[in-house]
Amino acid sequence: MTGINSTRNVTMQYDTEVITITLTANNGADMSGQIVTVNNETHTYSSPFSVKIPFGTDYSVSVNRKSGYISPAAVSYTANQKSRSVTLSYTYAPIGVYIYD
Repeated sequence: MTGINSTRNVTMQYDTEVITITLTANNGADMSGQIVTVNNETHTYSSPFSVKIPFGTDYSVSVNRKSGYISPAAVSYTANQKSRSVTLSYTYAPIGVYIYD
């Protein structure tokens, strides 16, 4: 069957938003082993990974503390697009006693 001069309007709606999560540190340290929490579901970080969130759902992404670093603040979103990249960056904060003369 062949359609000639036919027009069809199609509406698409996404069922999920795919978020890709990346952890970094301002000193380039490897963040493998850190715990990433996405809506109360934990993941052990080893490299960027993706999670599917049902469309229209409010969700948050947070990480655990790491000794010697300031942890990034949790972020919150509503799943309302096809995909999203989330990068959380730790800040290196060496602890020590400094004496100035």
